[in-house]
Formats: sequence, C-alpha cells, structure tokens
Amino acid sequence: MFLNSIKSTIKTAGFGGNTIQTLDEFASIRAMQRDLYLMDDDGKLTGSGRRAVVLENDPDNVLYVGTNYEVTQNEELVPIIANIQKRTGYDVHKISSYSNKKFSVQLCGTEADLKIGHEKAYPTIIVNNSYDGSSKVSFNYGVVIQVCSNGATVTKGLTGLIQKHTSKIDMNYEKLLNDYEKLSRALANFNENSFDAGEDVALTNFKRLTAIFPETSKKDPHPLTIALGQRSEDEIKNNGYPANFGLFMAATNMTSFPERYGMATSYVPLLERAITDVYFG
Repeated sequence: MFLNSIKSTIKTAGFGGNTIQTLDEFASIRAMQRDLYLMDDDGKLTGSGRRAVVLENDPDNVLYVGTNYEVTQNEELVPIIANIQKRTGYDVHKISSYSNKKFSVQLCGTEADLKIGHEKAYPTIIVNNSYDGSSKVSFNYGVVIQVCSNGATVTKGLTGLIQKHTSKIDMNYEKLLNDYEKLSRALANFNENSFDAGEDVALTNFKRLTAIFPETSKKDPHPLTIALGQRSEDEIKNNGYPANFGLFMAATNMTSFPERYGMATSYVPLLERAITDVYFG
C-alpha cells in the first residue's frame, strides 16, 4: 500500500513544537488579558465586551479574542503536575511549546509495563494547555512506546479530564489518578492492534514522514521515501502489524540504523521528530 502511494506523496511542512527544558520555564510563560474598545461615530471609545489574550513578554501579539475566556496560566498547573508526580512516581519526559501558545507536558512512568510489537511501552499522563483558544486544559492518559536505540517515542492517548477556558481551573485530578490506576491494570491487554487507526490514516502519516526528504531533480521519489515504504510493507507482511504501526516501526528502525539505508545523519533528528507526531487515533 505504501509503495503504491509513493508517486502521489505530498510534501507538507512543519512538525511538532519547541521543547522546553524545565517546569520552571514552562511556568514562566504567562499570558494576560486586555479589554478591547470600539470607537463610535463621535470618536468616543466604548467597551466591546471582548478581551484579547496576549503574552506578557509580547503584548502586541494578540493570541485570542473572546467574550467568555478565562486564561489558565501554566504556573497554575505546576502544583497539580507535582502532585501527580508524587502520587505516581512518574518523571517529566517532555515539555513542548507551540510558539508559546499551546503547551504539552508529558509525564512518563519509569518502568515498562508491557511491550508493543518489539518495543517497550510505558504508562503516561499528558497535560495540555493553551493561550490561544486552540485546546482546552486537559489531563490525558495513555501509553508511550519508547524506541530503545534512539530515544524516540510515540504516544497513544486513551481518555482524560477536560476543562474549558470559561472558569478558573477546578480539575479533579484525584479522580484522574484513581481512574488511571484502573486503566494501568487494563494495559495488560494492549498490543500493536490497539494502535491501528486505519490505512487512510497510515497513508497520511506516510506522506507527512516522507515530507522531510527533498524532491529529486527528476521529480522521482526520494530513495529514502522508497526505503521507508518498503520497510513498512515488510513490517506488515512479516510481523502482521496493522499499517500505521508497521509504518512507525519502519521509521524508528531507519533512525536507529541509518547506515543500513544510506541515510545521512542530518535526516535522523528530522525523522525522529516527525515520528513523535504520528497520529494513532
């Protein structure tokens, strides 16, 4: 299926966000709200009923405009994250920022509870927040597949608690933790088929991954695009994996052993980063 689609591979731009190193850095990114005014025919300013959300360090860049929007600061989430860490023993695995507008904190268990395909998998809780109205405050459960050789990961989200930006945060994270303990026990039945999002999604992910490889002068598929397609189909055929999981396994194999595919080292971090954005549904 991947090899048949190679000629129609679409080049798309951009993967993921910027990595934040610490929770302190995460907490230091703050937003504020400004009232917006209108000018009437007489040149007088009147209230509009709307408020703009801007970053404290970039007040001229409007992130969001709304009438009933309550900013949840990143720093408000840090004590909750610390409590979750204390209860679970999870480490902060990764903190991401998308242009200082949308944020994700991934907490990951330190011991692999199961294997997905050939790879170890770890329980995880992902905390999301945004300053631009693009996502709600959420605490999502899931599992992380850790690729042993190069450290790349991919996450399968399952469920969680969600709160809209219409009131001050009041997340019942104690309930989340209790539910997560039940979920962790259920992970014993998880396998690679749990990551099957369908062939259409797999082909979309394939196009996104191969977008990092440049077009050739003759407009032929890049050799590494063909290599990824072939390796993916081998994973599906030889291991019985669903298409999306086979693609993920193929891509992680290429980043772990780039010399097998004649892949320049400059492509390794690009493909690793792209892997973390593979959608599993």
